[in-house]
Amino acid sequence: MHSSRNLISYAAALLMLLFFALFTVAAVLCGARTFHKMQTDMELAYHERTAEVYIAAKLRRGDTSDAVFCADLDGIQALGIRELIDGETYITYIYVHDGWLTELFCPASAKLSGDAGETVVPLDSLTFEIDDEFVRYTCVNDGRSRDFRIALRAAGR
Repeated sequence: MHSSRNLISYAAALLMLLFFALFTVAAVLCGARTFHKMQTDMELAYHERTAEVYIAAKLRRGDTSDAVFCADLDGIQALGIRELIDGETYITYIYVHDGWLTELFCPASAKLSGDAGETVVPLDSLTFEIDDEFVRYTCVNDGRSRDFRIALRAAGR
């Protein structure tokens, strides 16, 4: 009689241990999945904020009369910012090339291709519109699109 009770007690204890182990594994897997999603979302948000702030800082720095313009750089839509340094005109191009926000700083007379620039952060696409008062740009990264508008303050705008 005692041996069958002991067997049932051992089986019940083993079953409870098995349920505890399964619950622990499920909780760890759920936590790992949640952590991975949060990490991915934070990385995307970092790239979006970095692109937004980077472009805004470049526009603020180069916001002089007729310095900001839309350009075509080797078939790629780019934002161009002219600046005069020691009597020579230079242009900073900001564009997306091969999935990266890219900057190219060169003399206005240089004929360079889009792959000559320096990469900043991953970005799927970037579009610009310029009118008399604003630069509007749209950043797309991993299917998420964000629109921004920066007021141009140069020349009494």
